[in-house]
Amino acid sequence: MTSVRTEGGTVAQPASRNGLFYAAPAAALLLLLILPAFVKGDYYLHVLVNILFFAYMASAWNIVCGYTGQLSLGHSALCGIGGYISTLLFINLGLSPWLGMLVGGACATVVGVLIGYPCFRLRGPYFTLTTIAFAEILRIWAENTEEILGIELRGAQGISVPLKGHHPLLFQFDGKVAYFYVILAMLVMVLAVPITAQLPAVVTRLPSISAISPAETSLTRNLAQNRRQSVQAPRRSPL
Repeated sequence: MTSVRTEGGTVAQPASRNGLFYAAPAAALLLLLILPAFVKGDYYLHVLVNILFFAYMASAWNIVCGYTGQLSLGHSALCGIGGYISTLLFINLGLSPWLGMLVGGACATVVGVLIGYPCFRLRGPYFTLTTIAFAEILRIWAENTEEILGIELRGAQGISVPLKGHHPLLFQFDGKVAYFYVILAMLVMVLAVPITAQLPAVVTRLPSISAISPAETSLTRNLAQNRRQSVQAPRRSPL
């Protein structure tokens, strides 16, 4: 038996439940590793790559909505920022996308912090409305901007990645198998963060997220307090 701390005290948890938490992802990972050997055709592999990509994106979204209870609809904008920066660095400077995706991710993180810091002070639907407004403003601007500071964005046409053939250093491969394993590795890294941090215990403490201590941040505590206040606020009946 293992125990987890909740607001009401310590709750015992069967060890088999924790074992299943680790065994199920391991079995799923093993299945995914051998899946390309049985899937024939680039089309079906392309579909699998997209599935894993959206699972990767959903994991990032889950950190905001799943663990803090804030519904964000602006993650697509941050993904677009990272993709554009990585591609522009490759086209204009010849920087490998392996490095460009790190630079793009860092830039998207900076923008996310700048947008998120004031937005997290909002409550209820106002946070959601602000994030979707940010995403829409960025989309409209990108679709109607042909050039900025001498860098071609090509508006609604978008930018195209120059093909170099089979060139792994430039993130270009023959076939879809390599892309499948790349996105699978990225998904595993994202999912491994809450697993190694033993965050499954957080699920057993819901609906209150304030019991994440001692690792919780002041931002998470403020969000938890706002969430409890909104739930406990008296409801006024309509006249």
